[in-house]
Amino acid sequence: MVEKVTKEERMATLMKKATEKAIEILNANDFNEDDLSGEDVKVKKPKAEKVSDAKGGDEQADNRTSRDTKE
Repeated sequence: MVEKVTKEERMATLMKKATEKAIEILNANDFNEDDLSGEDVKVKKPKAEKVSDAKGGDEQADNRTSRDTKE
């Protein structure tokens, strides 16, 4: 007969199995420094993108200001 299990009980069982596996791996002591590979990488901030003026990019293209257009 199949026993019904709630989601919480199933999650608890899976978490227990995962922790047991992690403990087994940590206790194995098969660490090898040669397995570590990597390189130094410099991380740079991305350059800001130029965004057109939200109030009116057309006016800037014509080299006019809002004072000039209110005639």
